Amino acid sequence: MCSYYKGDHNKGEIEIIEPVRVFTNEFLEVYNDKVIFPSGYEGTYIRVEYPNDLSVAVLPVTNDGKIVLIRTFRHGMRCWGYEIPKGGVGIEEKPEHAALRELFEETGLTCEKLKYIGEYAESPAISGGKLKCYIAENCKEMGDSEPEKTEAISGTCVLTPDDYFKLPKPGYLDAVSELLIYRYIFGKKG
Repeated sequence: MCSYYKGDHNKGEIEIIEPVRVFTNEFLEVYNDKVIFPSGYEGTYIRVEYPNDLSVAVLPVTNDGKIVLIRTFRHGMRCWGYEIPKGGVGIEEKPEHAALRELFEETGLTCEKLKYIGEYAESPAISGGKLKCYIAENCKEMGDSEPEKTEAISGTCVLTPDDYFKLPKPGYLDAVSELLIYRYIFGKKG
């Protein structure tokens, strides 16, 4: 069991009475912790832990200011949608290297400049995971993409910022992608 803050319900926090691991694989561990809520009510709460709680997301931008999205099938949503490249950071890997690796694996692109945007909580209700976000500027093709064997990616979509707002949203567009796209588009305007 890894060390974590158990919380204190007397301070208005959700306190873990007993951690109960219900599932584990090479990607994550899922807990259905016995907890006590600030109200004094005892119940359970799902919590997810990752081997490395750090991931990256990178918005590819071409030298003429177009954004590049990947078309991917997400198992949880059970449909196709558009996203920016994202993925986990290896235990000994630097986040910047992971961002460049994910950029190439999922799009076949490299970039001249990787601009750090910030760190965000991935899903704070159930996980301590953090997501370091980047904009990859002046992207250019360097070869075929090389998705991991566990990914379902069917190509890329290159859009001007104006065309992005006209894009039919098939299935979904995830919040992280939307966040970085808006940061890019509206960050340029002032």
